[in-house]
Amino acid sequence: MYSGYANWTDQGWNLRFRGNVYKQPEISESKLNELADVFLIDVDTDELPPSNASQARNMTASIYVLQQDDEQVKFNIEPAPSQGSDGTQGGGDAVTPSGGTQNVTLPYNTTELGDFDEFVVLPNQQGLQAGNLTITPQRLNVYAEGATLGNATSYLVPLTGRTIVSDIDDILRVTKIYQPKEGLLNSFARPFVPWMNMPDVYTSNSDVMSAYPELALEFPGQVQCIWLRNTSSTDPDNKFPYDTSKFKDLNTNTYMFFNTPDDLAGLDIINGQCVNASVKQDVTFGYQGLPFGLGDKSAAGKTGVGLNGLAVTAMVMLFGIIFELL
Repeated sequence: MYSGYANWTDQGWNLRFRGNVYKQPEISESKLNELADVFLIDVDTDELPPSNASQARNMTASIYVLQQDDEQVKFNIEPAPSQGSDGTQGGGDAVTPSGGTQNVTLPYNTTELGDFDEFVVLPNQQGLQAGNLTITPQRLNVYAEGATLGNATSYLVPLTGRTIVSDIDDILRVTKIYQPKEGLLNSFARPFVPWMNMPDVYTSNSDVMSAYPELALEFPGQVQCIWLRNTSSTDPDNKFPYDTSKFKDLNTNTYMFFNTPDDLAGLDIINGQCVNASVKQDVTFGYQGLPFGLGDKSAAGKTGVGLNGLAVTAMVMLFGIIFELL
């Protein structure tokens, strides 16, 4: 079960349930080591430190599963009272509602691949604040019946506010996906390591260079800011080429290429500030970072190598946020 969200409708909160039903077969440790080795470069699982080897086996076991088709899926829902990482009740600015406890059965069974993805109007609104009467998200815990895993947190998102859609790899955590060996080790075997102080600032791949600008152009007035990390300014090993041509038609006050998390700290986002004037912006529009000196100069800071996407802050428009480990 992925963390979900609910939007407010005339019938009440319409909550999304999305995930996969599977069984994990019994696989010996030696076999898991063998399977994990497929995902690593120039190193075997049994050569890793014990904690890294254990994590590699766990990650591999989550891949080699038996998906269950035509299964009925049921959930128990209740308020989420636990505190967030910043110490606020419910996590972030979300609040714990006084009610919302109920049982939900999805209207359709799982697909042949074990997937489910349904919106369900919550039948019992008692204790939940109406989405048109609040500006504060509410947080619910969702437990899958008959499962040891698959629990998640769902957020009830009111009609107005801002949503952040973000990459994880090399934005929130150090992965170095542009270095295959390091990227696989960091994804499969090594513990989570935050990138600088980004987790404190936070309230990758080349496709965001087109996807985010296209989103802003397709939904004018609904995307407030686009921030993209210039990974090459702090890690020159990133040699991925990138194309900034999609930014040509955007207002330069709506996007910024940044170098470190501190470049984002202090921005008055609520009042529309997306750009830190002290961070040099020298954006050309076209392919950059190509080998052998091909293409244009760098898009940010004249570093000559890759950029990496961070986030879109969206107004009004709602986005489901799904964090993938790979």
